[in-house]
Amino acid sequence: MTSRRWLKTVASITTAFCMLWSLPSTALASTFPQKCEVSQERGDTQALAAAVFDLINAERAEAGRKPLKCDAGLNEAAEKHTKWMAEKRKLSHYGDGRRDFFDRIRDEYPDFYGAGAENIFQRYVGDRTLSPELDAPSVVEGWMKSRGHRKNILDREKTHTGVAVVRAGDWIYVTQVFAVSQ
Repeated sequence: MTSRRWLKTVASITTAFCMLWSLPSTALASTFPQKCEVSQERGDTQALAAAVFDLINAERAEAGRKPLKCDAGLNEAAEKHTKWMAEKRKLSHYGDGRRDFFDRIRDEYPDFYGAGAENIFQRYVGDRTLSPELDAPSVVEGWMKSRGHRKNILDREKTHTGVAVVRAGDWIYVTQVFAVSQ
């Protein structure tokens, strides 16, 4: 398979991936931080994750939805899964040991039995420096063109999110998880 055809296949698969689970809601945790800290130590992938978060809330605002709140625990769950995908060079909603989204969220919030969702993304970026201004719009636009991803982003019930970006060689992997708080 040619590399161009392979890239098109990866892009098609990426936009097709989406899972939305709805179970009886009980809440993530009683308190969430209003804002997540951005660490300069993580470099351009952290800046890219912050830009994705901002663009997601811009899409929600344009659709008349309330902004999502950033949650440190959801960021951690997203980061662990994104690192796993990057290490395995695999785009999947099922992580290490075939653990799904709910298993990973319960690692951070053991009492989690609420509604949640996950968007994942993979893109070839070559050896260039990552740019939040260039790369974040391509991530969000890709998700917004996919009915399932768009539904996750614009869902009125979702209140909190976590976003992570990991670079593995010439590729970036992105995970956004969503949850509901009561």
